[in-house]
Amino acid sequence: MRRRSVLALGGSALSIAVTGCLGGSGSSPETTPTARPLAEREPPDVDCSNVSRPIPPRQPDENTVQPVDYPGEPPSPLEDSAVDYVTRFEEAYRRNYEILEKGPLREYSGGVTETWTYDAPPGGAVVRLKTVYGGQVLDDDGPGAIYDSPQVFVTYYVDPSRVVRAETKGQSQLTPESLDPDPWENGDGLACFA
Repeated sequence: MRRRSVLALGGSALSIAVTGCLGGSGSSPETTPTARPLAEREPPDVDCSNVSRPIPPRQPDENTVQPVDYPGEPPSPLEDSAVDYVTRFEEAYRRNYEILEKGPLREYSGGVTETWTYDAPPGGAVVRLKTVYGGQVLDDDGPGAIYDSPQVFVTYYVDPSRVVRAETKGQSQLTPESLDPDPWENGDGLACFA
């Protein structure tokens, strides 16, 4: 019985030591770009001549899922409405992306299941969403394959001049404390406003 206690303690100490050695990214917090508080960062760089988001054409068959419009410029002040704005943007993004990616859809459903907000540079907002979606493809012979998604995490950076989106699929172990995916590190510019 005593041996089990000693082994358990030894195993715990080993796992803590290994976690400490393997848990870091290999760079010190001073050199890691994400170590700086979000509120102190500059907004993510966006080449406004190169922004892109899925915009499928209207589907000829009225019995198929139709694309939706993206929301316009972010409202002002953004702080009070950032989650709603980002949720509407993501719902339009995902639906339009699925139409382009899969072709005509007989059915589509999707939505945001959780939201988190983070500190942001002045005038901006950082919102992370957990989403799921699914649908049914329309084949030439009628209803086709039914599909659904893994959990998808997206993080948006939004301010009066830009919308930036980063995505990670299937990461069920992400914590609200971490900004993963990070729109500064791997975000795509979706929209620019004058």
